[in-house]
Amino acid sequence: MASGFLLCLDFDGVICDSARECFVSSWLAHHRLAGAPPPAVVPVDLYGRFRRLRPFIRSGPDYVLIQKLLAEGVEVECQEAFDRRIAALGTHGMGRMAAAFYAAREELLADDRDYWLALNPLFAHMREPLARFGGDRRVFIVSSKRPDFILEILSANGIKFPAGRAVLADRVSKLEVVERLLEGEGFHRAWFIDDQIDHLRPNRCERIYPMLAAWGYIREEWRRTAHGVELLDAAGMLELFARLRS
Repeated sequence: MASGFLLCLDFDGVICDSARECFVSSWLAHHRLAGAPPPAVVPVDLYGRFRRLRPFIRSGPDYVLIQKLLAEGVEVECQEAFDRRIAALGTHGMGRMAAAFYAAREELLADDRDYWLALNPLFAHMREPLARFGGDRRVFIVSSKRPDFILEILSANGIKFPAGRAVLADRVSKLEVVERLLEGEGFHRAWFIDDQIDHLRPNRCERIYPMLAAWGYIREEWRRTAHGVELLDAAGMLELFARLRS
């Protein structure tokens, strides 16, 4: 077993500030599911309300659920309430939202690639380290976002990242994916950085060090209740990258 460590990063909210793209794609998807074209004017405060609920999402279709809740004037104040809304829609309802969301995203990318990419800027402190260490075999991206979308965004930012190290967490938890990577790659331990607290716990593998990205889309109460999960700021993230030099 190798003595070094893996650095496993979530994408949205850790590497990429994708809230605007997710807002636009889910806005289009929501109105198409409703059978009506999107209004010509978006309410000024809608994006702000969307960002307030953004920390609750776990995967793509959840963004469309946010649009539905906002349109219906439904207030959601905690993760448990949001998850109950997901459960109420069931597999079929969430499946329809997923199909509409990804179709809208692919259409945006096909119709105006530059516009779509502009909606997906990288966080400033992540760009240079990823450009430098993107080829390092110890760096992985573990995300519920499709790898082809991830690689498209990174490539547009001049970052060469091997396709095999952008790993989709689908039907299994991200922590389980990281644990499998540890076993498969033969490393001793892994740091896993995400901005959704529930993706970081419960952590049953002592060789995984979960960290909550403070610059991501996090709820203020997570800072106070992240027991067993270290809060990581931008400077701390750069320190982890620096350890890859050793």
